[in-house]
Amino acid sequence: DDNFRLVYVGQAGRGSQRLFTRLKQHRTDQLADRWSRFSWFGIRWVLNTGSLSAVSLKNNAKISDVLNHIEAIIIASAEPPHNRQGGRFGEKVEQYLQQYG
Repeated sequence: DDNFRLVYVGQAGRGSQRLFTRLKQHRTDQLADRWSRFSWFGIRWVLNTGSLSAVSLKNNAKISDVLNHIEAIIIASAEPPHNRQGGRFGEKVEQYLQQYG
């Protein structure tokens, strides 16, 4: 399809919200007729068996914070038209805007 464009950014993986569940929801909600493909980005290793590695508790950042930051960066950079809310960077993040000229 030559009309490929980013229309929405969301996340799965928090609580019981898994990718397949989120995709099924978006087949019947307000986004149902606005997408025909998707991309996903993960933060866990894919093992040689093809399954995902276990969640490591040794990380300094919480998984939910990492997911929020990834989502927020994509929303801020791509400005998808069907995201009603902006990204959730959290309290300890500063935004710097580049000025031209």
